[in-house]
Amino acid sequence: MNEAVTTMMATAPASVALLGEHAVSAEQAALAVSMGLYATCTIRTEVPGHPAASGYRIESNGQVVLVSFEELMELGRKVDALRAAGDDDALQRRVVQDALIPTKYLLAAPGGDLPDTLDVRIETPIPPAVGLGREGAIYVALATCLARLLGRAGDRQQIAAWAERAGSVLHDDRAAGLATEASLYGGAIRYTAANGGEPIPYAEGLTIIIGHTDDAPPIRNINERISARLADAAKRDYNLQEHAALLRQGEAALRAGDWPRLGELLGRNQAFLEQVGVSHSTVERLIAAALSAGAYGATISASINGGIVALTAPGNADAVAEAIAQAGGEAIAAPAGAPGVALEEAPGTNVER
Repeated sequence: MNEAVTTMMATAPASVALLGEHAVSAEQAALAVSMGLYATCTIRTEVPGHPAASGYRIESNGQVVLVSFEELMELGRKVDALRAAGDDDALQRRVVQDALIPTKYLLAAPGGDLPDTLDVRIETPIPPAVGLGREGAIYVALATCLARLLGRAGDRQQIAAWAERAGSVLHDDRAAGLATEASLYGGAIRYTAANGGEPIPYAEGLTIIIGHTDDAPPIRNINERISARLADAAKRDYNLQEHAALLRQGEAALRAGDWPRLGELLGRNQAFLEQVGVSHSTVERLIAAALSAGAYGATISASINGGIVALTAPGNADAVAEAIAQAGGEAIAAPAGAPGVALEEAPGTNVER
């Protein structure tokens, strides 16, 4: 029997939070921008050499698994049960054992609408755990392909929901959408847990440098401590109105391309993080190095490994990156404001079944 085989590819950009990321879980707003580093997902409705009549092959940066429809659905039910029970520790233990659980959980979302066979290939040079929204870019690319395959191309709400479903396995539900929606829309967004991502105008001509190191507290610990501090009125020595003003000023600086002003606001954000006791001496050393090399500003990043996000002019990126390296970190530079996810579809081809 001859059947058409559909092949499609989606490419989604990395992203970075500039202001407010650590307060999203406390129902506050954050600003994020996309970056010129990409994750690519290719799906094909045929699995060459699959031993079963139906099933799914998932390949992600060299790791390959074969899974049946029944296994996908069972995994989805187990993850749902752990999330409903609030058993984050058990869920994280599962992810440590199988890093593809969030990807499988995303694939399980459409249930019976899935095709009988699917070959999923994910590739990205974005390094993990450094605050570049690597997983968000991967999940947006995969969800975009899946939406197109199921006749929902252009349904951004559905794409975002599927991508955030996967992201919620790794992050607080309220914060999972920040990276995914920055990758989905591209450019700059204002994000809240209540309203999701809202694209905002931004000027071009900014380079962002991520500096990272392994010597700092895990991001989950940082977010939990900030949420507790902001939620406890008796200890709240940071005015939430000041936070809102910081975001408004950040939006205005992005719109105008006032990078020195935006850098100053990152410095104020860092001062808040130090105030609530979640900064770290290693991070502060990287920030000082970036500033000494002429960065407009820098603050702690949303990385699992300790890191910073620094802003600079394109012509000064090498100097800032070198200063971060001299201070004991690794640096990754990319232009800010890359376009959002893009989909390409290859023509269907007939194959012998």
